[in-house]
Amino acid sequence: MYAVISIKILVVQKIWPVLETIYAPWILPYDQGIVQEKCSQWIQQMNFNCESLLLPWISSDATLASSIVQDFVGSVVFLVDMLPGTLGYFI
Repeated sequence: MYAVISIKILVVQKIWPVLETIYAPWILPYDQGIVQEKCSQWIQQMNFNCESLLLPWISSDATLASSIVQDFVGSVVFLVDMLPGTLGYFI
């Protein structure tokens, strides 16, 4: 039994970084540190309030962003359904 649980956790540990890499640009907001370290120069020059977060999409992309977030949620639900006992890894 413990071996099965360990294999499930190993699978999640291998898949999660891939999901995070794919979906993070669409679902994680940017703070000032990320903007200064990882964003293009033109984004860094925007009037950015240090106390707020910069969303990864503009309002005209909201429909597309919503479908991307729904796809991400579906992927996580699929993992939890296919690998029972791994929910704690996502919380």
